[in-house]
Amino acid sequence: MIKRPNFLFVCLVCVLVIVEILFLRPTSLETGEQATTGMFDSLETMVTAQKYKDEVGYTIDGFHYTAVEGEMKHWQLNATKAILFEKSRVVRARNARIRMFDPQGKVTLIEGDEAHYGMGERDLNLIGNVKVTFPDGFWLKTTKAHYSAKQGAISSTESFYGEAIPQKEELMQMWGVGFSASKSGSDIFIHNQARVKLRRLAANETTDVRSDKSKIDRFTKVAYFSMASANRFVESHQGTLFVRSRRQEATYDSNASVVKYMTAYEDVLIKETDVKKGEVGLKYATSQRADFLTQEDKILLSGFPSAYQAHDTLTGELITIYRKKNLVEVSHANAYHEGTARD
Repeated sequence: MIKRPNFLFVCLVCVLVIVEILFLRPTSLETGEQATTGMFDSLETMVTAQKYKDEVGYTIDGFHYTAVEGEMKHWQLNATKAILFEKSRVVRARNARIRMFDPQGKVTLIEGDEAHYGMGERDLNLIGNVKVTFPDGFWLKTTKAHYSAKQGAISSTESFYGEAIPQKEELMQMWGVGFSASKSGSDIFIHNQARVKLRRLAANETTDVRSDKSKIDRFTKVAYFSMASANRFVESHQGTLFVRSRRQEATYDSNASVVKYMTAYEDVLIKETDVKKGEVGLKYATSQRADFLTQEDKILLSGFPSAYQAHDTLTGELITIYRKKNLVEVSHANAYHEGTARD
């Protein structure tokens, strides 16, 4: 244990000078390379020093630090407490709140139980109850995350949960394993086991999509779903409809797209899971494309579409399914026949 000097003010000034020399500017002194600089915004309480294993750690209560390079501000860290390790030049900040700045001045907020970084660097590791909130209110929660200054991106390999800021008509929730997102870009990538739920509040209907991968564009408010293998299918449930296809995309803000709510592409299968006995409506349908239109509550099938109603098969250039009316309409029909019912 290193005894704290009696002259507290003198000690504080000395420690700040030592930290500035040892921690903030060692790279350029040792290697001749341009080092990232930083600055302390304030130190609200006293600095103490004590032995941690084989090196000295400076403990600071009320830690505020900004990472800068030239005139560019990269991030600003506020923490209730931080420990600066002398030998390894590593900082461990507790109860961290980090404001990431993009070139336009928009802020991405990252919170976590701890933030670790090496002095002279701009990368950060977040550990414990990590929450990333983007400028538009879109947020993700996970257990660990990494910020790369070179790429300007936040990423994680852990399981996560997130939500888009609720809109008047839709609510979007998501789950997955591993994500990456740029602090200045529009896209959030879900790397594995993607699942997204979109609730249409007015209709009280939920669309539940599962896929291997997903890309969510925060600017256009569209989520894209795909599979890692060409032999596998994206699957979704829309109320009592089951939809299977190679790719799907969904709009989660009605103000962004008032026409299409969801589109399925390639080898599309649509199946009604709640067919009541005696009804003549859709049993299932196939096509290369299916557009689900939110305003009319109908489905447009194109690309060699076929619809199956009980024992009847309908084909044509375009098939329109009116869900509320329980009606199937065919444009430019090229076949109509009665056959054996299929499951």
